[in-house]
Amino acid sequence: MVDTPLHKKLKMANLDLPAQTGQDAGVDTYAQSYAGPMRLARLLFIINEHPELRGSAFQSLVHELHQNTINVALYTQVYELLADSYANDAWAASIPSMDCSWLEQTQQRNRDTLERLESELKGHRNHLLKDSVRLGYLELGEFYLQTGDTNAATKCYLRAREYCAHPTQYMDLFVRLMTLGLLTKQWPLVTTYLQRLSTYTFKTKPTPALQEQVLCIQALLHIRQGNYAEAVDHLTQLPRDPDQFSPQILSTRDVATLAVLCALADQPRSYIQNILRYNHRFKLYLETSTLAKHLIAAFHRSQFNQARAYLDTIVRTLAQDMFLAETASSMQEKIHTAMLLAYMRPYSVIDMRQMAMAFEIPSDKLEQHVFDLLSANRLTAQIDGQTKVIYCHSIKTNCPATKEMALIQLGAQVTEQTELLATQVHLQENDIVVQH
Repeated sequence: MVDTPLHKKLKMANLDLPAQTGQDAGVDTYAQSYAGPMRLARLLFIINEHPELRGSAFQSLVHELHQNTINVALYTQVYELLADSYANDAWAASIPSMDCSWLEQTQQRNRDTLERLESELKGHRNHLLKDSVRLGYLELGEFYLQTGDTNAATKCYLRAREYCAHPTQYMDLFVRLMTLGLLTKQWPLVTTYLQRLSTYTFKTKPTPALQEQVLCIQALLHIRQGNYAEAVDHLTQLPRDPDQFSPQILSTRDVATLAVLCALADQPRSYIQNILRYNHRFKLYLETSTLAKHLIAAFHRSQFNQARAYLDTIVRTLAQDMFLAETASSMQEKIHTAMLLAYMRPYSVIDMRQMAMAFEIPSDKLEQHVFDLLSANRLTAQIDGQTKVIYCHSIKTNCPATKEMALIQLGAQVTEQTELLATQVHLQENDIVVQH
């Protein structure tokens, strides 16, 4: 890795700047931030999408499957994948051999567990115990989920819906179905059940655990759609502190990082300052992400070269995320734009060469960014091509607060014009002539 001038400064300042690759930072440490099937799904994503991290991800996945799961189907598939596609890779020799004894014992335990759950469910149905039947289907669905059979798990959850009687039971069921949708990346399914869930949240307030998962799911959906303002609202409303947070979908570090990125991408500085000043719970989450904390601090101090370095490191990490890899670059571009506008906002005359030095980017690249802002009508300015000077007239923003103020001003103008027209009509109806 070649150190940029900024990386050298950060090292001298002893700031915590993680390595540029997830392998150095530890794929296993990354995976341990999550719980349940989501941990397995994230490791599989890294294996499929990141060749440079594949060896570490394979080791973590095999260890996790062997030590903490009953998913013999995935355990077998991983070794088949290793033999078919990666047997000649240098890291393949470090993967332990398949434990056939564990495989046979776990398969037998799974058969025994399935037989017991089906027998109990049949007994509940024979005795017409409605709530016991619901719980039986949920337990059976959870068993199938742990063994990796998402189709069977979905069927069990849908059968359990027939026996729900209380809004809280429906909400719990819909969260389970949405989690399955996330694991299989069926986003339309997630959206559908989120809409159905909303009809019950008006009737009964969900438990903190359920509310936490719903807010995380809503935030992910909004980020995929580019609705960053809505996403940061959800991420800063979590009902429990980080030490009580359940990392079924996101980790505490994800919450802090995504909230900061969404806020920088689509909110004014005052909004971010208010969160840091008044939202004490979110400040606890921010402590779990050193990079996010440094990023927001550098942005507020207008140290945009440092902020860009932190941002670029975060985006490289997000490239390993199964939900955010596709949207990380677009979020990065929006934040880069926000930084450029924040730099230019106090000035009417700007030397592009000094601005390029402040951001540590080439002058021609900066000039192209400015032209893009002009084309997008985000900036009204004139550029002197010879002196490389920008003469700013106005800077526009997509921030909701600014939009709201503009709408209020427009509404006031419309009201004033309407009242004036109404007065003119009234004068004409009464044959009143006003002489100037």
